Amino acid sequence: MGNGIIGKVLYFWVFILGAMFILKFTGYADDNKTLVIVLIAIALIYVVWNVARAKGKKKQAEKAAAYKQPVKKGTAHKKKKR
Repeated sequence: MGNGIIGKVLYFWVFILGAMFILKFTGYADDNKTLVIVLIAIALIYVVWNVARAKGKKKQAEKAAAYKQPVKKGTAHKKKKR
C-alpha cells in the first residue's frame, strides 16, 4: 500500500500526527509558533528522507541490472549427438 500515491500521503499524515502527539506530550511545542516551525521542519525531514530512499532503491535496481549475466538459451544440459 505504501508504494502508491495514496499510501505515501497516508503515511505522511500518520508521521505528522505522531510527531504532534509526541511534541504535545513532551511539552516542547506549547505555543503555536513553535509548533508550526517544528512541524514544517518535520515535514521537510520526511520528504527528504523519502526522496533519498527512492533514489537509493533506483540506484540499487540499476546495480542489480548491471550485474545480471546474460544466459545463452538452449545450451544447458544438451547431449552431444554421435
